Amino acid sequence: MAQPPTTSSPARSRLERDRRLLTRLLGGVIDRFAEPGLRGRWAEAGRLARERRAGSEAAGDALRERLANMSEAELEALARAAAVTFDLFNLSEERQRVRVLRTSRRRGRRPTPYADSVAAAFAGLAAAGFSARRAVAAWNGLEIEPVFTAHPTESKRRAVRQGLRRLREHLEEIESESDPADRRERLDRIRGDLGCLWQTDSFRNRKPTVMEELGRSLSAFDALWEAVPGLCAEARRGFAEAYGDSVAKRSGEADARLSCPLRFGSWIGGDRDGNPFVTASVTAEALSTLRAAAIHRHTATCNRLDSVLTISADREAVPAAFGAALADSLARFPDAAPRRPPEVEPYRCAIRVVRSRLEASLRVTPGGEPVPAAYPDAAAFRADVAGIASALRQSGHDELVDTELLPWLDRIDAFGLHSARLDFREHADRMHAAVEGVAEAAGLSIPPRRDARARADFLLTDLPGDAGSRVAEAAAAGSLGDAAAETLETFRLLERVARAYGPEALGARIVSMTQTAADALTGLWLTRVAAAAEGHAAPAFSPPIAPLLETIDDLAAGPDLMAGLFDDDRYRAHLEASGTGQHVMIGYSDSAKDGGYLSSNRGLYAAQQALADLAAGRGVSLLVFHGRGGSLGRGGGPAARAIRALPAGAVAGTLRTTEQGEILSERYDDPDIAQRHLEQVTNATLQVTAAGDADLPAAWISLIDAASARSRAAYRALVEHPGFLAYFGNATPIEAIERLPIGSRPARRAGERKLENLRAIPYTFAWTQARCPVTAFFGLGVGLSEAAAEAPGGTDLLRDMYRGWPWFHTLIHNVELALVKANPDAIAWYAALVPEGAGREVAGVLRADMARTREAVLAVIGHEDLLDGAAWLKASVEERNPYVDVLNLVQVELLGRRAKLAEGDAKLAATDHALRQTVQGLAAGLRGTG
Repeated sequence: MAQPPTTSSPARSRLERDRRLLTRLLGGVIDRFAEPGLRGRWAEAGRLARERRAGSEAAGDALRERLANMSEAELEALARAAAVTFDLFNLSEERQRVRVLRTSRRRGRRPTPYADSVAAAFAGLAAAGFSARRAVAAWNGLEIEPVFTAHPTESKRRAVRQGLRRLREHLEEIESESDPADRRERLDRIRGDLGCLWQTDSFRNRKPTVMEELGRSLSAFDALWEAVPGLCAEARRGFAEAYGDSVAKRSGEADARLSCPLRFGSWIGGDRDGNPFVTASVTAEALSTLRAAAIHRHTATCNRLDSVLTISADREAVPAAFGAALADSLARFPDAAPRRPPEVEPYRCAIRVVRSRLEASLRVTPGGEPVPAAYPDAAAFRADVAGIASALRQSGHDELVDTELLPWLDRIDAFGLHSARLDFREHADRMHAAVEGVAEAAGLSIPPRRDARARADFLLTDLPGDAGSRVAEAAAAGSLGDAAAETLETFRLLERVARAYGPEALGARIVSMTQTAADALTGLWLTRVAAAAEGHAAPAFSPPIAPLLETIDDLAAGPDLMAGLFDDDRYRAHLEASGTGQHVMIGYSDSAKDGGYLSSNRGLYAAQQALADLAAGRGVSLLVFHGRGGSLGRGGGPAARAIRALPAGAVAGTLRTTEQGEILSERYDDPDIAQRHLEQVTNATLQVTAAGDADLPAAWISLIDAASARSRAAYRALVEHPGFLAYFGNATPIEAIERLPIGSRPARRAGERKLENLRAIPYTFAWTQARCPVTAFFGLGVGLSEAAAEAPGGTDLLRDMYRGWPWFHTLIHNVELALVKANPDAIAWYAALVPEGAGREVAGVLRADMARTREAVLAVIGHEDLLDGAAWLKASVEERNPYVDVLNLVQVELLGRRAKLAEGDAKLAATDHALRQTVQGLAAGLRGTG
């Protein structure tokens, strides 16, 4: 198998050892199971690609000629070899990350905590003069909620990820093996799993269902179940180290006072925007699945503790309060009583009561008959477990509490009885259509949508007393339109769920493409109508209403929109009733697709600042929900660095952000990596909140605003170029991506086939594949250079901004990373697929802008080459690049062939299959999709 050149750094020796072992064993697997000659063709392609990168045009010509002479099956096999090789490279790098993390945790606690850990956060607070009490308050004020979404960017099957997970486990075990026979057995297991991996289909033969997407996301909770209490334990340890054990104990024991700051959310089963497969029944199934997953995990903990908490009352008297509480529980829930008398093993008895009530909770259904023994909510469940922990601690069993009960309490705080809070999301147009249909059924006269102010007033006005019964009758008679009936049924379901499962099972009501206050208020009105239709005077709870601001203009208009809502007493009453503050979601993907990277990021930052100032001035608590993707053009990049770049006023201890696509497996497949990611996020959120916002020089703001405007103009000129759509359609694999069965949701919104209707995810995915990530660089060089040329000392100002403004520093580094993964040569390869005409001109525009942006970034950073300040990352990218080039050339060859095929051609299926393999391989090689 082709292998990258090894480096001489001792720190990379184990990484290289893993790579050499895996690629050697893969070579043997390919020789056994693939067609003859594949191993040699892959090695030869890698050699020619490296020589081409070294300056040999002849090597590049030879490589293209060899690919042109291969059959579709041979090209597919070559792409498959590349994809599996990249998967193994990624596995090796993840293994190295885990080694470094474990070493850091062992060595980095005293005297200096390891970087970006929660212990380091407490050390920083102590150094900044925070008292122990103030530090605890800052920690307990944190609310961090990753929200898992099912956007179609995860191109790798779950079966493949599970195979890679088994390989990782084998590598960990072989590293500790000393017996030669055991080592040989482990190597055989690796060969066996590699053979399975090679002969497993890389992608599905159909799109996944919504519930299959949910099942895939739930696999992340295996790692999170361990990572969450691990992070909390590190926080308690770090607090004690920063403030001293005696301080912690004097102030009431840190472990009892430092709460778990993590919660989790999900869109899978609740995100209806553009996905016709998310119906009320699917949402109901998703909610019950999430609940069952959490309860089964808690029940498993009960089963394990049943064999641990065997303390006899004959040997130790239990605290009186605990004994009384246990007796009361047994009286109320006699079916939970154990066979042995409760006074013999009281803690074991208490655990069995908890287990019995959890099992009863599984029988609860929205709208069904009450189950008396079921827990009404997670708070009641937690109180029972906390009572056991308190009694054990009073009896001197501190170690038992610290190792068994405290981690369970952290899990209850994080996952409750619902695993993750399910959000509801729908497009503003469909929400208005539903409101109109329901209002007509209720006999209400609703102002036209074009009169946004009058409609907003209507949506805030109390409902007539008989509105609920009229709506219920119309729904029962089937007289509502399909869209209105489906949306209303979903809101009625959410009302029933809030009453059956508790409000904590539900998240925000999000309205996509919000442009007016009336858009946002549709979710509030339907919530009230649904409660009335269910026969209730008021909703079970007041859910957060979250307008989603997606375009740059909508971001700029957002503060005025929210000001109008905040100034309405009726809306303020809703905010007070909700107790969750105002949620505002901001969209990174569509804003970048709308105006380019610099303009998008400037608009996002300015909107957050303005919203935070507005909320503070009106006495409203603000929670900004970040709609980020995995790629740099969609708000991706290192998470902690991104958080440190946010305005502190818009953070204020809270962070809610989407996690989607391949990011789920990268961050949450391994408990150590999951804990490290969550630690970095928590550390950054705490630091930003504690530090507050610094005043930025007016010259910086003026320069960046000018650069943003020029950058946006350059990007809009690109996408409005008469040949842009022809270029994009032919010089990227967008059509192949749209045909991929990698997500339940269609790639385009309904309507005419045009750029506006294409979702930002496949748009970014296609450019990423073609090694020209326009939403992550285009226009930045023009904007910065032209604005700097007109500002006094402009270049020096940019360098000062880079050193002194975390937001700008992060912006520049993300563009640097995008450029190092890009390939200007690839623009010419893909441009050759564009028919003669205006589309051909776009390639020159892209290459020129990429070069200009590269020059601008290097000038700001002060380096001669990209990633000169990150040698390890540069080495990783340079090792991969030749092999990624091979895949790009294979993809170009296949795209060219497919363009010549008519529908029904016998070669069509083989060509599409090979194209899918290139997409999957490039996603693995670039470690990013959409």
